[in-house]
Amino acid sequence: MGCASSQEHNDRKPRSSSEDDVDIKGLTLDEKVAELNKVFQNNGSEALVVKILCSTEELSDLNQRFTENVGTSIVHACSQSELRDVTVFAIQLLFEPRTVSTAKYLIKCLQNPRNCAAVTEIVSSIEDDERSSFLEQYTESCERDLISDLSGDWQEDAGVKEVLVGMLGNKSSSSCNPEEQATQMVEAMTNGNLFRNDRVFQTLLMQQPKKDVQLIFEAFLKKCQRDITVEIEKHFCDSNQENAKEHFIIMAKVIRHGPLYFAEVIHSLLQEEAVEKQKKLLFLMMCQTQETLSKIKHYYENTFFTSLLADINEEVKDECVKRFLVVKSKEWPRNNLASSGLM
Repeated sequence: MGCASSQEHNDRKPRSSSEDDVDIKGLTLDEKVAELNKVFQNNGSEALVVKILCSTEELSDLNQRFTENVGTSIVHACSQSELRDVTVFAIQLLFEPRTVSTAKYLIKCLQNPRNCAAVTEIVSSIEDDERSSFLEQYTESCERDLISDLSGDWQEDAGVKEVLVGMLGNKSSSSCNPEEQATQMVEAMTNGNLFRNDRVFQTLLMQQPKKDVQLIFEAFLKKCQRDITVEIEKHFCDSNQENAKEHFIIMAKVIRHGPLYFAEVIHSLLQEEAVEKQKKLLFLMMCQTQETLSKIKHYYENTFFTSLLADINEEVKDECVKRFLVVKSKEWPRNNLASSGLM
């Protein structure tokens, strides 16, 4: 993310500054451009950049004027600056279309063994009508093939890779009866074929549209009075199956109730100070549609008995990261460039 940098660059604290001396509301577009460029040339405050961007409603106009005046985009300029990687990452999320940001983040996760869970979360989040366009966007943004990348060495469990690849493939077009499919799942569970032999669970994910799998999981819950994740826990109980268990549980939770799952993940990340954890938090907040984010906030409050905004203000230590998250959590009512996307 951004220019090549050392660990020192990753961990550097934002410089204290005279940002409070600048009247952001009183700045014209050209003055904002000048202030941003000054910081990108390492003559100003990172906090001031974040303050300007988070207080500007017409980001597309600001980026256009910056490009006209400086000769390059805000994203490119910040990536060549000495801003911290996490701030550069947030700015990229702010300006790039969500599908582009998601594709770029996904390939970074595929290249980092510590981010395997994020790969499964992203792939499981892709809706049926978005698969083809996202595959194309991934190829365009990363100059790689996602199916080939998912089949590669990022994940040690062949079964997990097979299912994720299958989830991005062509699905059955025949009508689905959730009750009948759930009954078959119960029979397979009884006969020991839910996860092995016939592998009914894996086949379901690979062959049925996501919206149908969600209905089947709901019907299964009603029939058995327990969630499918309970069966995953029971089957993959050996220590050498922990990896498969983790990823199949993620798939089931994201498909069954994505907003609730991501509310729980966001909660677990708020106090994290490691750069990669901060990036994941920013990604999960800034790459959601407003509709999905509203659902996440609803389930967050129902689950943790406090608002997401209150916890961001209380628990996030990095002030620049916090400012991006606070503005996003307040619905970000602006004409930003990242207006289309999948999560």
